[in-house]
Amino acid sequence: MASVLQRNLYTALFCKRVPTRFRGTYMSSTNTDHRLASDPANASQAGPTPLDTLRAAEGMLNAELNELPLVSVVIPTYNRARVVERALKTAFDQTYRNMEIIVVDDGSTDDTEAALAPYKERIRYYYQKNGGASAARNRAIQESRGKYIAFLDSDDEWLPAKIEKQVALLEARPDLSFVACLSTNENRTYTGYDDYDKQFLKFIQQPFTQNMTRYVVRRECFEKHGLFDTSIHGPEDWELWLRLLKQGCRFGFVPDVLMIYTESEDAISSRPYAMLAGEKIIRERYVETLPGVWQRWRLSCRFRARSYMNAAVSFREQGQNWKSLGYMLSSILISPMGPRNNLRLRVLAGTICTPVLKRLRRKRNAR
Repeated sequence: MASVLQRNLYTALFCKRVPTRFRGTYMSSTNTDHRLASDPANASQAGPTPLDTLRAAEGMLNAELNELPLVSVVIPTYNRARVVERALKTAFDQTYRNMEIIVVDDGSTDDTEAALAPYKERIRYYYQKNGGASAARNRAIQESRGKYIAFLDSDDEWLPAKIEKQVALLEARPDLSFVACLSTNENRTYTGYDDYDKQFLKFIQQPFTQNMTRYVVRRECFEKHGLFDTSIHGPEDWELWLRLLKQGCRFGFVPDVLMIYTESEDAISSRPYAMLAGEKIIRERYVETLPGVWQRWRLSCRFRARSYMNAAVSFREQGQNWKSLGYMLSSILISPMGPRNNLRLRVLAGTICTPVLKRLRRKRNAR
């Protein structure tokens, strides 16, 4: 890998001896005469100079890098001047080296461009009128040249081996179209995603996760099946995965924690009405077109129950308890034996009890 060559390159530069792999190719292992070849008296006897060895090592490094498939790193950002550098540095720190980094500034009004200015020679920066995360990702994909497209949200972080491990999986498994990884804040177990014949139905009921930072996708998927749907705000990644799976693409994942997820206050997932609108489009497009009346009705009920449950959780986190109560009751009524019953009942109990406890506390304090 590139990291091995870099260590050898460092040795050639700063150490007295030259790495064996370079000696065997570019100089005799028994030749220890390093007098400058520019000296006419020694030109016929002197071995290669340290500069010659450095150039040879650089040539081998570049050749080996060129053998690695190019990965295009896509970073959409909007008013994230405080955190975008942190995300960018985790891309620079990857053990996989053959990458291009594309940052699309989706109309930021803060100091995002100034924050990225020191890195302009290492990234490709584009500014566009605000159009949402999907529009920003689409622009980056269109500007990219890589065989693989890796996504990094500007408030998240990658661990150093992420791209190396995911590209290794994609290279070893040509049948896989897109892959994901685990996050540091996992609180669930992923099962059933390795059954390729049922992946589409599995993603309808429960997508692997709705966070783009986990994913690496083959470029050909976008060329054959289209980019992100800009009419959907929130679950646009879910719609993309279902579209790919419906067309016969396959999904895989590396069962290692390779990224750090950050829940930002301005994240689209914190806007329940936008999420509900996007999930309604997905339901009409993929669930209500399924064959079989019973399967269509059952999955539609579970899908709506899940959407209402997520909306109830979001409303509760925002302190809107009555809206949370309404959506959670709707979720339970639509599908009493639906998804994550323990969570639904727990949120429902908390939503009902919290206002009562607050009122009792106020009365006690007033005495």
